[in-house]
Amino acid sequence: MRRYITQRLLSAVIVLFGVSILVFMVLHLTPGDPVEIMLGPTARPGDIERLRAELGLTDPLPVQYVRWVSRALQGDLGRSIQLNRPVLPELLSRFQATLILAVAAAIIAFSLGLLLGVISAVNHNKLVDRVVAGFAMLAVSMPAFWVGMIGIVVFAVNLRWLPASGMYPPQGAPSWGKLLVHLIMPATTLALVPMAVIARFTRSQMLEVLGQEFVLTARAKGVPRARVIVDHAFGNTLVALITLLGLEAGILLAGAVYVETVFAWPGIGSLMVEAILKRDFPIVQGGVLVIATSYVLINLLTDLLHAAADPRIRVT
Repeated sequence: MRRYITQRLLSAVIVLFGVSILVFMVLHLTPGDPVEIMLGPTARPGDIERLRAELGLTDPLPVQYVRWVSRALQGDLGRSIQLNRPVLPELLSRFQATLILAVAAAIIAFSLGLLLGVISAVNHNKLVDRVVAGFAMLAVSMPAFWVGMIGIVVFAVNLRWLPASGMYPPQGAPSWGKLLVHLIMPATTLALVPMAVIARFTRSQMLEVLGQEFVLTARAKGVPRARVIVDHAFGNTLVALITLLGLEAGILLAGAVYVETVFAWPGIGSLMVEAILKRDFPIVQGGVLVIATSYVLINLLTDLLHAAADPRIRVT
């Protein structure tokens, strides 16, 4: 087991190293100068060059990359060009809002996705099965940002049941109740596609297990139907579901960027969109690194849970 963990940690480090190089190079090769954007169109060439030298942007790209990585390993992701504040505390404060949104969406997607998948499989070729399959197909086909905008028009503008944007109302003290009300639409929007994917995958896995001989034998022996479904069928799909749930958890965290932009949710995604438009390299680089690290850690945890749940996997 120790060797397996070491291998997974090593692969995680390699992935993060590749992500850091890719993000650094892509951002620096895109057109536009953050210093010119920061100083404005009336800035003098001498002031632009002076500020570029102060920020270290005149150094060769390999030197800038090594300097950035060495500081990042010490917890220093630099200072925001636009905000003139340390990047890491700014990202961590915004990451809390993103984590709240992602966790809420994961609860909705995992619980309803598994439930719909089991119900659909148990009622194979019946009306319920067709309804769930049609809903899953429709949900997978709809982009999250489009669903979010439709939700705002219907539930916020027309019906006025839910707030259209933000994490808390602009007036009054923040509270858990107000947070939950503001969380309904963005969390549901973010959870829609993963919920449909989980439902379809659960259905297919359940149908495969329900047709195997040991399940048919359990039914012939008079084992209660609920026990056959829960213990025999669903229990034997958990190994495959763990991998899917881990992947969908990472997708929820990364996909929060679009939903945060639509609903003006003050998370790391909306911060990165603003930073990209303003060419704030430190914020974008640090944000991608934080999200990539979270994604890699989620996949690492998924692999460990998979190894623990599947007795066929032999690790030393």
